[in-house]
Amino acid sequence: VFIHPNGNRAKCIDVVKGKLAPGTPVQIWDCDPKREQRFLLARGNGQIKVPGTDLCLEALERESRNGCGVTLERCNRSLRQLWYYTNDNRIAVTDSGFCLDLPNGKTHNGNLLQVWQCINGNTNQVWTTTPVGVPF
Repeated sequence: VFIHPNGNRAKCIDVVKGKLAPGTPVQIWDCDPKREQRFLLARGNGQIKVPGTDLCLEALERESRNGCGVTLERCNRSLRQLWYYTNDNRIAVTDSGFCLDLPNGKTHNGNLLQVWQCINGNTNQVWTTTPVGVPF
C-alpha cells in the first residue's frame, strides 16, 4: 500500500533518496508509484515492511520518546519494529504509547517522520492507505 498523511492522497511516506538500505530515514514526498513508497501494512499488530526486501520501519531508540526518528532497518521482530495500525488510522509503536507522527503536520517534501506521544485527535498522527494500482 501507499501510506498517506491524514488522508492527503497527493503525499506518501517515502524512503529518503530511494535508498533501500538499513539506516535510511523515511519522509513525506509527493506520491509516485515507485518502490520506495510501497509498504506492507495491515490493521492490527505487525511490521511495516518494504515489499521484496528484508527492510522494516523501526523507531530509532529502544525507549521511544517524542521526536525519535524512524528509519529502515533489517526486519528482526524487535519491539521497535512492531507497530499497531488502529481502527482510527493511527500507527503506534506496539505497547509504547507513541505514534508515527508527521512533524508539525507539514507535508512539504523532505519532512522526516518521527514518533510522538499518541494524542487523540492529533491529525499529525492520522495515516490512510491506498492499495498499489489504485490511482492517487
